[in-house]
Amino acid sequence: MHQFIWGLQFFTHVINQMRKYREDIKLIIRVLIYGAIYFIISKIDNPSFIYFTLALWIIYGLKTLYHKIQYRKGYADYILIPTRNDDFFRIASLTLGAIIFFISIYILIITSPLMNYAVIGIFLGLLIFFNGILDLPKGKMHIKENILKLYGLKDPIDIKHLTKIKIANASILLLHNNEGSIQAVNFNINQVNAELINKYIFDNMVNAELVVVNDIK
Repeated sequence: MHQFIWGLQFFTHVINQMRKYREDIKLIIRVLIYGAIYFIISKIDNPSFIYFTLALWIIYGLKTLYHKIQYRKGYADYILIPTRNDDFFRIASLTLGAIIFFISIYILIITSPLMNYAVIGIFLGLLIFFNGILDLPKGKMHIKENILKLYGLKDPIDIKHLTKIKIANASILLLHNNEGSIQAVNFNINQVNAELINKYIFDNMVNAELVVVNDIK
């Protein structure tokens, strides 16, 4: 019986941890899927299919790069909040981009039949690398018509149902009218980030009575 209770507690702990890092787990799974797709493509002897797949990757990379540039220029209706894993994903993009670039250069030099793939690989590697250079925080907060969507939370929340938002270094705590609360974690917030979050909330909420507490140490 004791072992069953211990096992149940351990299982509950694992589930809670997975919920806590839901967004990061999604991103890791996405990276693994991309790697698996790349491996499968390398085994397919069908130029048309390979060109089509690489073209989709390039289009996706260009779209991502465009959105990053637009955000840096201030053309976005959301705010991005630093998380603890931002550096990991930035370094991963830089490393992956550099690897693809140099492998493609090597193929271009020594293997004439694969020249077209090598040229595409060079462009793709540079695209991934520059996406890493211009990488942005992963913690997205978006408010539209008082509906708040926040990194780490599964469901949107109506701001009118909140009485207080407490910003800490590693978390954002939302307190409800009924005295309940919900917490988003895994952030890496400093004083400047907290002030931007506070400004974004008050600039975008409508007719809501809400207190934002800055608890940055």
